[in-house]
Amino acid sequence: SCVTKEELEKDQAFQKDEGCVQKLSERTPTRYAGTMSCKSTAGQSQGTFEIVARTPETVLLTTAVKGKGPQGSFDVRTEIKGRWASASCKGYDD
Repeated sequence: SCVTKEELEKDQAFQKDEGCVQKLSERTPTRYAGTMSCKSTAGQSQGTFEIVARTPETVLLTTAVKGKGPQGSFDVRTEIKGRWASASCKGYDD
């Protein structure tokens, strides 16, 4: 997935799912963190996210999400390493 500088500046990087609400708790040049809450016909979830720029070319995204769905409760934690690709997302699929 590709995120542009403009999406981050407008706090729209993770607002692609209409059933989710994101609230930022910190936004600095090297850290973007907050909470998220999602609700749909498949269930609901809430959690935290953090993106840390480890270097000017690399980032680390971590999330911790808990919720309930048709299959029962879930608790998901992710860690995604990212890197600078280009100034735009042209040619990258979401």
